[in-house]
Amino acid sequence: MNNRSLKIRDPFREIRGLERRLLSDFFAPSYWPTTLASQPLLLSSELNEDEKHYHLSVELPGMAKENIKIEADKKRLKLFGERKEENKSRENERQHYSELAYGSFSREYQFREAIQEEKIQANYQNGVLNLTIPKSGESELRKIEVK
Repeated sequence: MNNRSLKIRDPFREIRGLERRLLSDFFAPSYWPTTLASQPLLLSSELNEDEKHYHLSVELPGMAKENIKIEADKKRLKLFGERKEENKSRENERQHYSELAYGSFSREYQFREAIQEEKIQANYQNGVLNLTIPKSGESELRKIEVK
């Protein structure tokens, strides 16, 4: 038997090679998107609570506070607005790609407990909207005695 005719096959080596080719193609400049403006504006947020309040932080980088609207009722808060695209085109300049998203957004947050919508405090600073949302203390959940 000839040793040259034996070949040990490593399926993981083939997978790693395929993975390298796919990733190198994906990150090649010719595959970069020309714009993400058609993509919906996604909001990153964080919700915490203590005994008396919900604390909501929402990242809205590059947003003018005049373009942020907030509505609330007993158990939900709606946040919506628009990030407008600035026309920054310069003469003899060609855009290769843009990862900035523009357009309208809306997001709704549901709470387990009723809130005091008239006492919500909102502060927008450094691209982050911070909301302090007082709980009403009234529970809509009622215990029913079984007879």
